[in-house]
Amino acid sequence: MKLHEIIEELRKELNLYKQTETFVASNYSKDIVAAIEIAMLLVEFADRNKSKIRKEDKFWFKGAYQVTREFEEKECRNIGVLYVDLVKIAETNYF
Repeated sequence: MKLHEIIEELRKELNLYKQTETFVASNYSKDIVAAIEIAMLLVEFADRNKSKIRKEDKFWFKGAYQVTREFEEKECRNIGVLYVDLVKIAETNYF
């Protein structure tokens, strides 16, 4: 899957997840979603500007365990898979 496809699909999945009761009721879920969105924006910015992601911002790509764990039992399991794919692309091309 290409970068723009991953981001487009991840946005769709996150928008669906934001409509669930789990998201509405859980600050932890909101934090996880915010972290994923920040990672997406950093990759998009680096791709658009043909630049690297700053060393200080690599933190946003270290949450694979938390992300996959948060979504492992839910109907939005694909979010974890897509986030891991996004991280792989970021590590390969933008660090």
